[in-house]
Amino acid sequence: MQGVVGCSMATCTVSNLLSTQNGTLSYCDVPVRDNSLVIEVVSGVFGGLAFVFVVLRMFTRVSPFKARFGWDDGLILAVTVCFAQCSPCPPTNCTNLGYGRDIYTIPPDNITPILKVSINCSLFPGLPVDTWQWFYAGESMYDFCISVTKLSILAFYLRIFTDRTFKRMTYGLMGVCTAYLFATIIATIWQCTPVSYVWTSWTGETEGHCIDVFVLTWIASSINILLDVLIILLPIPHLLKLTLSRKKKFQIVSMFCVGLL
Repeated sequence: MQGVVGCSMATCTVSNLLSTQNGTLSYCDVPVRDNSLVIEVVSGVFGGLAFVFVVLRMFTRVSPFKARFGWDDGLILAVTVCFAQCSPCPPTNCTNLGYGRDIYTIPPDNITPILKVSINCSLFPGLPVDTWQWFYAGESMYDFCISVTKLSILAFYLRIFTDRTFKRMTYGLMGVCTAYLFATIIATIWQCTPVSYVWTSWTGETEGHCIDVFVLTWIASSINILLDVLIILLPIPHLLKLTLSRKKKFQIVSMFCVGLL
């Protein structure tokens, strides 16, 4: 059996191997795992909630509330526009191609389109269909959205806290978040050489090389979590200094943390 597998790996293409695996498992009545509905529901629900919350926030900036529109609002609005207008691969498009299923159950002709589907970005309507690549663009936009969201929260801190030392610490943390933004986007854009190797490497028929994406993901995720924790903890000492009862301080800190999350 090992000899057959070795021979197949040496003489067959990846597409042929996947088709063979699919046929074998289908013949043996192995259940097909399909999480496409979960992807559509989760993406739709949480994306919709995020959009509603931002709309409500913008509504408070107009009459009769007349709250001042600040940098924090502009930054979160930029994130929302990027998410709404440049949403990479609407979930239904990807799941129709096979996203959410085991790769061997997806027709080989659909695998590259999943990695190479248009991002449906109305901000750039003149771009050819294959100009943007989904995972490739989606990773960069994810980096942009999470970092700019952090900057929006920090800009909000600058609006409500007046302590000079606190503002300096906030500006410093904003600088770190900005550096993280550029570092992750640059690393993501040039993760493979040539860039097209990101969505063609699976075939085993193209030449190129990539950095260790798993290591990059672990490093970026660790720094991201650390920044989140620092942003949450930053205002707590100032909130605890308020001349209020312990119960009210606890309520304010809890409400503040839940609001950030």
